[in-house]
Order: sequence, then structure tokens, then C-alpha cells
Amino acid sequence: MKGDARDTLTLPFEKGLLDLPAGTPGGLFLNARPLNTHNLNWQNLLTCEQGQRADFVALGSANFKVYPSLKDAGFECALVLCGKHKRLNEMNLVRASAATREGGMIVVAGDKTAGIAPLRKFVSKFCEIEGSLSKHHAVVFWFRNPEKTGVLGIEPHQSLEGFETAPGMFSPDNIDAGSKLLATFLEKRIGGNVADFGAGWGYLSREILEKGRTLHHLDLYESDWASLEAAKLNVTSETTRLGFHWHDLLSEPVTRSYDWIIMNPPFHSDRPAEPAIGQTFIKVASRALRKGGRLLMVANRNLPYENALTTGFSSHQRLSEDQGFKVIQAIR
Repeated sequence: MKGDARDTLTLPFEKGLLDLPAGTPGGLFLNARPLNTHNLNWQNLLTCEQGQRADFVALGSANFKVYPSLKDAGFECALVLCGKHKRLNEMNLVRASAATREGGMIVVAGDKTAGIAPLRKFVSKFCEIEGSLSKHHAVVFWFRNPEKTGVLGIEPHQSLEGFETAPGMFSPDNIDAGSKLLATFLEKRIGGNVADFGAGWGYLSREILEKGRTLHHLDLYESDWASLEAAKLNVTSETTRLGFHWHDLLSEPVTRSYDWIIMNPPFHSDRPAEPAIGQTFIKVASRALRKGGRLLMVANRNLPYENALTTGFSSHQRLSEDQGFKVIQAIR
């Protein structure tokens, strides 16, 4: 099986360059994903944090101890698997430092194309890098937690005015142009039982509450734990029942039935574009809408969603094409 950054992350332990975490609470693993054991029982050595629903489920299925969010401290060491979000990677390093005992080892790995080199440079401003290896098109480096935990520092994130947001969420610094365009079509249009698929930190849901007709129930579905927690702060109502669902729409069924579904579906899990993600969102929306129910969505204009719309809906039409986006309404 082709290796990836996870195999690079565990390489210094397999080579005997680093000691395995021992005792209690053992090691912390941020942005965790299931590890190949290679005769090392990582399931009993690590406490994992993973806010992405699909990876969280995969870790649980592989018998890792996993939580969507952790605030524990005093770990023997910390492992950090880096992703594509620079600021989130930096924040995870700061959190790893704060959660690991003084002098404990912090081990960091990421794909060469995902900014691991600048991240290593960032760390080297604060402490000495003790070692590094390269394999599987990825790099791993490690350093001892500074004597003063939390010495790694970054400028605090400024949430978007009027909303709670954080690095790693979709469009945390500004309102996404596609969502903003879609919001212009909500006025007096949306009512009944409504779902926001891929709700993020809640911009569209708040717009639905402000602009819609009589709403009985509004459910937010989001696969990222941190985004959903932010949405709970951003989306409130005294008249509409709200539901917040930490849910992977690509793999977990929707059991409720809706009059309207609103969505700005993701079109990549990394780069480049993956149209199958949005196509699956459309299929799930079709199943979750009652007969005659309506889907209102926005997407990049060049994404091939029309076949999925034709298959899953009795009719669909483009309401707008603007700024590189298309707004589509479909009837079940």
C-alpha cells in the first residue's frame, strides 16, 4: 500500500530515533487519522483529536481513543499531522506545546506540497529542531517542548465581524462570494422544514432565519466539529426549532424529510476540484426532500452537476450566473 504523511510521522519511532510515549496520559495526536501499526500498538499509546466526522469515525472503527475536541494537558509527547491550512497547522503546534509536558517531544509531519517547510521554519524561530526525515513525499521533524509551555506564538485569529470563526473553517475571514450570492435568493422563498447542508459556521442558516418565510424547523448539517460549534453561537432563534448535526453527508444517511434544502456544497477535500463531492450532496438532498420539495444551491459555474440534478429531481433551472457562480433551484 502506498504510504503517506502518516507513515512519515511514525518513521522516527519505527527507526528507534524517538521513544514511544509511555505512562498516562501518554501521547496526544492532533488532526489524527488512523495509523498503520507496524507492530507498534498506537491505539494504546495515543489520545486522538479529530473534528472531521469521517476521520473521527474511522479512528473509532480502528479502536483509537478519539475525541472531537480536547483540552487536556500533561501529555508525554504530541504528534501533529499537518493539513492544507497554514494557520490551523500553526495553531495545532501552539496547542501541542501547551498540552505537552516541558521537555516532551513534539513530532510534526506533512506533505511536501502542504507547507511543511515553512512550518518547520516557523518552529525554528522558537526552539531547536532536533531531527528530521523525508519519505512518502512528506517530511517529519521533531523538537523538545520549550521549558515554558506555550512559548510558540502566533497572532490571534480575528473572527469575522458579527460571527464566531476560526482558521481551518471554510472562509473564516470573509463571507464566501457564492454563499453571499445564494443569500440574495432567500427572501420570502424558504419555509417549512429546512436543512442547510454543509452549513459551516452558519452564515446561510442565519440568512435563512432572517429572510425566510415561516420556518418550523431548521437543521444544520456539518462535518467539521469546530465549524458546527461556532454555528451554535452564530445561529439562534426564539421562534424556529434548530438542530445541529455533526454529520458526514458523503457517508452517513439523513433520516429526516425536508421541504427545502439549501447548500453551497464543498467541491474539494484537498486540491484539485472533486465534482463527485457536490454530486453526492445532490443525491443525498434528493433523498431527503419530500415529493415536491425544493433544493436551492450555489456552485462554481463550471462544475458538472446537471446530470445529478436531472437524475434526482423532476426539474431544475438556473436562477442566476454571476461572478463565476451559478444558482440552481430544483424540484423533487
